[in-house]
Amino acid sequence: ESGVRCAAVGNEHIKNQEILKEIALNDSDRKVCYSCVRNPNLSDQGILLEIAFLSKIETVRGEAIRHINSRNFLEIIALSDPSEHVRGRAVSNHTLTNEGFLEFVARNDLSEHVRSNAVRRISNKEVLTNILNDDGGWVRREVLDNPNFDNSEIIEDVVYNDMFEPVREAAARNIHLCDESILIDLVKNDSNRFVRLFALKNPN
Repeated sequence: ESGVRCAAVGNEHIKNQEILKEIALNDSDRKVCYSCVRNPNLSDQGILLEIAFLSKIETVRGEAIRHINSRNFLEIIALSDPSEHVRGRAVSNHTLTNEGFLEFVARNDLSEHVRSNAVRRISNKEVLTNILNDDGGWVRREVLDNPNFDNSEIIEDVVYNDMFEPVREAAARNIHLCDESILIDLVKNDSNRFVRLFALKNPN
């Protein structure tokens, strides 16, 4: 029955957005609520904002946020929602382009997941370099995977010395790791097989 109801509320022939909102906010079946928000006809920004702020289901709030185009409201959600999943969705929304705000989130959110999402959106090289001091290994890895981070000297240091293996792996595959002797040394001698593999595949 749940599957049938999900298919019904997600059907593109249902165009009444107020009805979709009422179901999304009040139905007892979480899957039905989520299917409502995924209905392609649910596009009214006011209704999406109501769902993003009022739904008690984090996946429903997160899906609504994907379709919101108000930078101010996205910033409010990114700072205030109790769910790291929802805050992460907010900072990943491409309407949110204020790098100063993204830097603030990348430095201050308690969730490593949210900070990592913010780092993906940052282009300022100096800011990215400073974020490499983050205690969160996954945050540091996002810096190394960010195409705007091109400090080869720091990348060389990280590939040998970072304590979190996925960070070293990201450094090994970074296209700005250009020193051929370092790449050869990593391929021949590194204890981490993924570091060896990424160094081998590095186009430099």
